[in-house]
Amino acid sequence: MRRSAKSFISLGGALAGLLLVLVHPPAAVAVTFVATVMALPMNHNVPASRAAYYGSLFCHAAAIYYGSGSLLLAAVPLPIGLAACPNEFLLRRGPAVALGAAPIGFVLSLLLFALAWPTGPWGFAVAPWVLSVLMLRQMYSIWRSYDAFMARPKLLKLGQPMPPLRLPQRDGGEFDLAEQKGRFTLLCFLRGDWCPMCHVMMRLFRKEAPRLAQHNVQLVSVSPDAGPAAQAFARDLGLDYTMLVDEHARLAADWGVLDKSEHNGDPVPMPVFMLVDPNGILRFLSRPDDFSTFVDKTRVLALVEDAAKAA
Repeated sequence: MRRSAKSFISLGGALAGLLLVLVHPPAAVAVTFVATVMALPMNHNVPASRAAYYGSLFCHAAAIYYGSGSLLLAAVPLPIGLAACPNEFLLRRGPAVALGAAPIGFVLSLLLFALAWPTGPWGFAVAPWVLSVLMLRQMYSIWRSYDAFMARPKLLKLGQPMPPLRLPQRDGGEFDLAEQKGRFTLLCFLRGDWCPMCHVMMRLFRKEAPRLAQHNVQLVSVSPDAGPAAQAFARDLGLDYTMLVDEHARLAADWGVLDKSEHNGDPVPMPVFMLVDPNGILRFLSRPDDFSTFVDKTRVLALVEDAAKAA
């Protein structure tokens, strides 16, 4: 069963749970909360799954309202719930907004809870959302890893030839950077299919791929993920650019773009991209905390123009 379908099953559960307010409001709150958590599209962040998640979240808020009669209390889950799902709107506005959405949402939720005080026994309806404080810890960990990355010496040097790169493609065959002379190559390192922010980045890359191709730029992503599941993931997202498999992030480690964190015991790369000119010279290496270099097409094209002049 596709993950987007599972999300809509969760939405159906949330709608069914909402009907429980007519019989047992506390049960309705519990069922809609569970459905919302199940619909959270962290592993398959596509428009359909996000819509199912948002629908489940608002069903949960409605159940709290019908049970408690407090609009303020019903609104408590919304700021942190909406911030929990990365999307293009947040990512296009840079790291301060994308990574700051979770703490800002948490503060707004606390403020709404304070305004709804005294809540009586219905205060327990929003108690599970206290667990969202774990998101703050995750955001802090991401910031720390970005700072550590920027402090480390880089093996790749701007203005110098790129080291060899030969990796298998997801759909078969092999990619050799040395054979790409004569055109620009935009190499984008991604943590993996499990990373929600990478989902958004890949969708943005997909949208910009035709425009980049018009400027003699080929778009190439590099990720540790491979196999049938990874190919199905690419099909679900509608990705049609070159996708390379860096098994166990060995290339990322060799090039010094490895994150300190791991996923299921395997190392993962930093979300960075590098622009290689038609002569195989590295012209740009992005910062992992500067999302604008991923999502601002005008900036990418400006980099291409500058690199063409330097070449």
